[in-house]
Amino acid sequence: MQSTVERALSRIDRWKPDSDLESWMFKMASNLNIDLIRSERRRGVAVDIDLANDLPCEDGLTKLESRSEIDAVGTALEAMPEEMRQVLCAVVIDGQSYKDTAELFDIPIGTVMSRVSRARKFIERHLASSSQAGKAA
Repeated sequence: MQSTVERALSRIDRWKPDSDLESWMFKMASNLNIDLIRSERRRGVAVDIDLANDLPCEDGLTKLESRSEIDAVGTALEAMPEEMRQVLCAVVIDGQSYKDTAELFDIPIGTVMSRVSRARKFIERHLASSSQAGKAA
């Protein structure tokens, strides 16, 4: 409900006063729900990072490796340039669409796509280099 109200308020200029406000809001809520379902299918189930230690694992080593990977991604995010991190977090963590993210940061949608791609590659390189450093030690 909150997301629907937020979206409606941010797009109030698109509502036509001669149309039914309830129908307009219902359509918005329906579209948000469809977007959420599609996002969950594509991204999988979201897990709170603070609860990652409570995930069922086959053994302690698996849990330790999972926690280590989460920490490595956090370190990569901290090392990433701010403009890439903001866009990546909006799309990947907050689940915003590219279009909504472009509107949020007032940048072209192509720039959003480029920053997300570069941010993913940045994390991949960072994880690979930390993995190599771990093997050398």
